[in-house]
Amino acid sequence: MEARFCHECGERVTLPPFCARCGANVDVGAVQPYESTRPASAVQRYGSFGASRDLDAAATLYGGSAGGPYPGSGSYGTPPGPAGPPFAATPWQNQPLGPPPSTVLTIVITFFFGLWGLIPASSAASQARATGHPTKPVWRAFWITFLVPIAVTILAYLLFFGSLLAMMGLSSADTPAGVSTSVRQATTGATAVRTTTAAATRTVTNTATATTTQMSDTEARRLLNSEVASYAVRTDDHYLVELSAKWVGAYDPSQTAANGTSTFYAPDILAEYRGLKARFGPNVHLVLASTFGKQAVNPKIPAGEPLYVTIYDPGSFSGQPAATAWCAASFPGFSGAALDNVCLPRPASPAH
Repeated sequence: MEARFCHECGERVTLPPFCARCGANVDVGAVQPYESTRPASAVQRYGSFGASRDLDAAATLYGGSAGGPYPGSGSYGTPPGPAGPPFAATPWQNQPLGPPPSTVLTIVITFFFGLWGLIPASSAASQARATGHPTKPVWRAFWITFLVPIAVTILAYLLFFGSLLAMMGLSSADTPAGVSTSVRQATTGATAVRTTTAAATRTVTNTATATTTQMSDTEARRLLNSEVASYAVRTDDHYLVELSAKWVGAYDPSQTAANGTSTFYAPDILAEYRGLKARFGPNVHLVLASTFGKQAVNPKIPAGEPLYVTIYDPGSFSGQPAATAWCAASFPGFSGAALDNVCLPRPASPAH
């Protein structure tokens, strides 16, 4: 029997009218011998006769026809079954590689060096991303370590300054705004009354103020007289400095006594003296105006009421210029008559 072939693909055709390879409708008359009638298009599309023979051999080995797209079941085979589920990553493919990076270095550097902790934090975050770990723990450790000390420091400063302001408020409430000082003095030897402010003449401590303002008039007078008896002015015309003078009941509307009014009683005079002594040291003494210098009558002083005078007497002033220089150094904000009003040099002459 003469071999016949499909005019479309060149496949050997044994049972017309269909080509087992390409499925072309082939009648008996259209089946042509391969070598003489196979079109060139078939050779380009399906290859040579040798390829067809190879397909036949494969069909014989594996079953079915070489022309079918699905080997193993007839000319065309059986189509494949339903498509399987889409590809999904197995659980182990989503797991991080190794343990998460440590945040210890980030915490230590941030705690001691502040923003320099960004360097280890950035490095740890990069390592976390590379190994599949979240970066939030790294940055959380950085910001907590960075912000918590700042918040604690601010809170400590607020508490410190708040307590300081509270103490200052209590201090200002306990300390008198000013203390008037009436001093009998005159460069001619007569005694006059002068008034100075607390800022220029003395600093009264809270302890002294609290003690003297709660003291009775009798007790304050006793302590004043005790101070007077403990020191006697050496009346040899050496120079000393007279700082203040008061009698019990002295009134000065421009000043405020330790009791909160402008009238100075025995406890207020004692508080003033103690404040001056605390400021200028042990050379501050309390004496009576009647013990040295020229005596004069002041009608404002009740009869029999002593005039308490606070003096600074180091015993080392060589003369009036030295005493004046001490006053200028002790009260740098005053000069001329204003300086004489708060610090007056005078000779310690005998009472006359």
